[in-house]
Amino acid sequence: MKLKELLEAKNKLIDDMKTLVEVEDNFDLAKFEAKEQELQEIQNKIESLNKLDKLTVDNSTEKTEKVGKENMEFKNIILEGKEMKVEIKNAMTTTNVKMEKVANGQHVAEKAQENPILAHIRQIPVNGTSIVPVQKGKLGKLVKAGELAEIAKKDVLFDKVDLRPEKYSSIIAVSEELMNSEAYDVEAVITEECRQAINDTIAELVVKGDDTAFGLEKATKEMGAKEVTRKVESALSLDDVNSLYFALESKFRKNAIWVVNDADLRLLMTLTDNQGRPIVQPDLTKEFAFTIYGRPVVESNDATKMYFADMAQGMVVATGATAEIKKSTESMFDTAGIAFRVTSYADVKQAVTKAIAFMA
Repeated sequence: MKLKELLEAKNKLIDDMKTLVEVEDNFDLAKFEAKEQELQEIQNKIESLNKLDKLTVDNSTEKTEKVGKENMEFKNIILEGKEMKVEIKNAMTTTNVKMEKVANGQHVAEKAQENPILAHIRQIPVNGTSIVPVQKGKLGKLVKAGELAEIAKKDVLFDKVDLRPEKYSSIIAVSEELMNSEAYDVEAVITEECRQAINDTIAELVVKGDDTAFGLEKATKEMGAKEVTRKVESALSLDDVNSLYFALESKFRKNAIWVVNDADLRLLMTLTDNQGRPIVQPDLTKEFAFTIYGRPVVESNDATKMYFADMAQGMVVATGATAEIKKSTESMFDTAGIAFRVTSYADVKQAVTKAIAFMA
């Protein structure tokens, strides 16, 4: 029997033994001792397989031995149905994981473009709830000392943003053949898939929001966001773009980004300034990136409007520092595959909403 089959048989025997002792009327000492003997035999086989693995390892490749051991430990623990935690390090800036531990070739996966909007948000890794102070009014200019009585009447306050990350989950399915292959680095692949899924989720939340999370789409002029209206609903003009740009106070413009969907980006590509130059310019510091008036353009099909916003001041984003991975009991049991449930946490709350301008 393979190690995975032995572990599953071991778990089934343990469940059967628990059933025997939990209900007094069902207890049969002979059956219990027989299962105990069978359990010991399976445990001996598991230990023998582990010893065999150690004997067949090439001692001259110490690094490979260590990696292989860690990889098998991860597989064994997760196959037993136990929960594992993986560190999502530098999740907002990390690029694709290099699969050095895959001995017989790299895995082939659909990898979407890294979400550029994540480079412009204020992200706070949290393990639970978090309180973030947000300034509601500025002190303003200094005045003569005799006028301080009037200053005392000003409302200079810091309000709080209460971050309460919600649980977000998904399912990753892996075939049994790959799980049984020592060349397949389960931990690295699942961790990378998890990282991408978390990034995609956060990118969607900061634009679209949901029933608990704030996003650009939820910003309104009643909240303090700046609203401009297109001259023609189905078109876009240079005056529209300029109105959106100047809707933001100058202190927000220097760090603001344009957030547009594919349809608006197509329209922007056709616009020129008063001297006939395209307003959309290639960003020479990045590959396949654009700027308008020197500020980055981020494309998001979750956006139904065009935005010009200082994302770091307009909202606060909380993300889980880790993700939990556990063998799923909800699916894949009728097919030749193993499913894993991946869970992490995220929340988005509005901060200085006047740092957001949108075109209705």
